Amino acid sequence: MFFRASLFGAFGSSKRWLGTNADGTTRPLEKIDFYKAGAMTGFVAAFTEGPIDFYKSQLQVQIIRSKQDPAYKAPYNSVLECVRQTIRTNGFRGPFQ
Repeated sequence: MFFRASLFGAFGSSKRWLGTNADGTTRPLEKIDFYKAGAMTGFVAAFTEGPIDFYKSQLQVQIIRSKQDPAYKAPYNSVLECVRQTIRTNGFRGPFQ
């Protein structure tokens, strides 16, 4: 939900910014403006989707491993614990590595 909200918000803001002239007046968007807005949205998506997918995959891997090996002890009990340990180990850039 957060990811989709960031995409729609970024796309709407990008279109609004591209459609506003320097003097504050608005203009209709051209075809190239939609491509620019999409590129700006992709930039925002890289910073929101990356951590979401990283933490999701960390939890999915431990679920798969615990089904394959009954002796496996999962390192994370929750998403919050996964976030904490990642930041503690790798800093805030951890989910982007």
